[in-house]
Amino acid sequence: MKEELQLKNLLELPSTLKDFIFPTIENATEILKKEHNLKEIHFKTLMLIKFHPNSTMSQISKKLQLEKGGFTPVVYRLLSNNFVKKDAGEDDKRKFYLNLTEKGIALTEQIKMQHINCLENKLKNLSDSEQQLFHSIVEVLLALCKKAEY
Repeated sequence: MKEELQLKNLLELPSTLKDFIFPTIENATEILKKEHNLKEIHFKTLMLIKFHPNSTMSQISKKLQLEKGGFTPVVYRLLSNNFVKKDAGEDDKRKFYLNLTEKGIALTEQIKMQHINCLENKLKNLSDSEQQLFHSIVEVLLALCKKAEY
C-alpha cells in the first residue's frame, strides 16, 4: 500500500507543481511577452541562460526537454532581438556558449520580479514558516533528484 501511495504521489507531482506555479506566472508575464513579441519558451530560455550562463545550446535545450532542431529557432529569435549572444569557446572555437546581453539581463530582471510577485501571491495563505518549508522542500527535492541521477 505504501508503494502505491508513493507511486501515486510521484505521478501527480509534475502536474500539480505545473498547475500550481506556471499558470499564474504565465499570465503575469503576458504584457511583457506582447511588448517584446516573445512566447513562453523564449522567457524560459532566457531565465535558464540567466541561471546557467555559458551553457551550450544542447545544455539549455536538454533542460527545456526540447530537441536541438526545435530549439534553434528559439535561440535565433533571441539572438536577432539582441537578448542573448553566442560566445565562442576558448577551448573549442566550434563550440558556442549562450549568455545574456544587457538587454537580456534587463528583461530577465523584469521576468524575475513578475515570478517573485506571483509566487508570493500564491503562497500568501501560508504562514511564514509554511512558506519557508515549501521552499526548503523544493530545494531538497531538486537536490535529491540530482543526487539520485549520479
